[in-house]
Amino acid sequence: MFARASILNIEQRGLRRLGCVAVKSPLALILALAITPIWGAGVRHFTPTQAVAVAVESNPNLKAARDAKTSAGAERLQAGLLPNPNLAATYDSVVGSVHDARSDAYSVGIDWEITKLLTLGPSLRAADAKYAAAGLDLAWEEFQTSEEARLEVVKYALAQKALAVTVRAEENLVVNARQIRAAGNSETALTLDVADAAASQAKVARSAQEQAVEDERLALNAALGLAPQEKFVVDAAAAISVLRSRELPETQMLTRSIEQLRPDLLALQMGQKSQDAKLRASILGRFPVVSLGVQQARDTGDIMTRGVTLTVSIPIFDRNQGAVATERATRQLLADEYAARVAKAQSDIAKALADFRLIRLQIQATETALAARRKLAATLETARRDGGVEATLIYTARADVTNSEGDLLKLEASLAETAAALALATGTDIFAQP
Repeated sequence: MFARASILNIEQRGLRRLGCVAVKSPLALILALAITPIWGAGVRHFTPTQAVAVAVESNPNLKAARDAKTSAGAERLQAGLLPNPNLAATYDSVVGSVHDARSDAYSVGIDWEITKLLTLGPSLRAADAKYAAAGLDLAWEEFQTSEEARLEVVKYALAQKALAVTVRAEENLVVNARQIRAAGNSETALTLDVADAAASQAKVARSAQEQAVEDERLALNAALGLAPQEKFVVDAAAAISVLRSRELPETQMLTRSIEQLRPDLLALQMGQKSQDAKLRASILGRFPVVSLGVQQARDTGDIMTRGVTLTVSIPIFDRNQGAVATERATRQLLADEYAARVAKAQSDIAKALADFRLIRLQIQATETALAARRKLAATLETARRDGGVEATLIYTARADVTNSEGDLLKLEASLAETAAALALATGTDIFAQP
């Protein structure tokens, strides 16, 4: 028998398995995640873990999910209520009679529909399961919000690092162009033109990256539920290090546990149990409606009577067959949706793990290429001072170094995005920091 206690245990187990979001109260979540101060010197400082706490507490998109759980709680209350009894009374005044009438007539009766007792148990189980599903849906929304916040912190930090790369490249090229111009006739006009062009191009790249940083900041503000004008400092170095170094589990191990880990799948399981109970209630609802009552009456001959009343509906046309068919179709719909979501989750896990391993290999290759390009640029700089290398080769080498540094940061951002996709597919963040 599907008891209310077992439903709540399943809901709590699903919440506990969410890792850093495995608490029911946002306030408790903030206390649990406040490993280091979020506030300091008038400026907000966020690590990805701290951003999770703020997002779950402040993101306005979670309000609807919390309202849905409250609504499900109200439905659970309503499902346990019994129908009210009916009171009926009549009074007949004598206005004329062939025979002598001794008194006016009246009748008083009260009856109660007892058929509700048949469907009360299934209705309560359905409401309990729906309430548990609403709690798990809320946990799933909070988990998605937390992963979005975690990802946005990393992307914002990487965008700032990319801006530092472009600023450094621009400063070096501007200084270089200034030195060439100050040298006068010792440098050719072509060399000066190349230096000016490189400095201008670096300025354009810096401006574009400044816009990218601002876009990421606004995206992070939205994920955290903060005002657009809020500014803060982020630190994602430790999170990026974990993404690059933590050992990946096997695909089979992750796919085997998703039905016990992902809150949305747990919610669908509760939805199926709720629908089974609804179907049971609708089948019992085919039983004729029965009302039982008592009545007292007096006729005009002043004779008092008391008796029992029994009212039974005759199910000739409506035998609740429409409701039964609807609940059966809904149950099949939920079963099909659950199977489809499990299959998609397994596919997403396999793809995310494959992508993650590939991006790590690309990062290693990019780091190797970056080291070689830095060495080449240094060699050309040395040769340039001896007058044996054209300026265009040097600027090309410098641009290659800057591009490789940017490519490395982009790959790290892709690594963070893939980690977020893997977390959503599995229902747990395997890269979460303790």
